Amino acid sequence: MTLILTTASVNLRPSIGNYGKMSEDHEVLTTEEAASLLRVSSKTVLSLARTGSLPGEKVGRAWRFLRSDVLAYVRGANEAKGVTSA
Repeated sequence: MTLILTTASVNLRPSIGNYGKMSEDHEVLTTEEAASLLRVSSKTVLSLARTGSLPGEKVGRAWRFLRSDVLAYVRGANEAKGVTSA
């Protein structure tokens, strides 16, 4: 069986403006970047990740976090304290 692809059937270029950009929701952060975003220490981020309070994944020996998860953690922490955003 032979598969023939033409340029009409395959989009070789992403839409203009999105080339080389990752959606902010899926941006992957290091421990240090997550700590900077939360304005806490790296140790605090690691502690939150180990307890499962902050979703993250270990990649080898390092932790990685989705920006959307870090921001959701902040929103959830504010909601638990009864703080509403303006």
